[in-house]
Amino acid sequence: MIAQRRISETSAVQAKETSRLASGDKILRAAYDPSGLAISETMRSRSRSLQQATRNTNDGVSLLQVAEGSLSVVHDLGKRLKELALQAATDTYNDNDRASAQKEFQALLNEVKRVTATSEFNGNKLLNGSGRTYDLQVGINGDAETSRMSYDLKRALSSINDMSLNSINVYSKSAAQNSITKLDSFIESVSSGRAYLGSFQNRLTSASSNLTSMDLNTQESRSKIRDADYAQSTAEKVKSEINGAASLQMLKITGNNSQNVLKLIG
Repeated sequence: MIAQRRISETSAVQAKETSRLASGDKILRAAYDPSGLAISETMRSRSRSLQQATRNTNDGVSLLQVAEGSLSVVHDLGKRLKELALQAATDTYNDNDRASAQKEFQALLNEVKRVTATSEFNGNKLLNGSGRTYDLQVGINGDAETSRMSYDLKRALSSINDMSLNSINVYSKSAAQNSITKLDSFIESVSSGRAYLGSFQNRLTSASSNLTSMDLNTQESRSKIRDADYAQSTAEKVKSEINGAASLQMLKITGNNSQNVLKLIG
């Protein structure tokens, strides 16, 4: 009876260790380690949440890169607009020269309006002056203070109408001189917007790096709980096989002894 019980125990151990070696999972069934299962599954959920938050953060960086790229183009256009205004503001140019400059000036103004109106990310307008605020979910919790960042479009660039670019031209010397101050304000506004986008992008990049580090540490901790120890499982399996063979040998010896007892009685 002892031998039979030992054979049953060793068979269970062999099945358990074989499943661990085959799956690489130390807690293939909840009965193997209930508390370890609960902790590791919580860690798995946290890890997946961290990975999604990282994707959200990287998408936010992409959004800002699109906006900053558009502003970079607008910056260059603003520089050329001021250059034309300065040219037309001096008396070394005549009205015919200014009329020629106005053609390029107006074309560049139209391009500024087009770029700011069409810059978008996934269907969301970025620089059209709508003033919308985007909430970026960069954490795994529901509270806004620790898990969300807000991107204010109005701080990136005011609308072209707000900066009075619709009323500027270089048809005359006085008009060109008046345009210089407005273009200075426009260029300063674009510079400020790019600085805002850059600082916000750096913040998101730092948040993404932190999330990646947290996910790595979480997965490492979960691995210590769930991943099978192949050396230990192999040793336990070999040990159970030896015990099983010994128990079978014990059964054989017991059977032979019973036959000897029967011979004595006979």
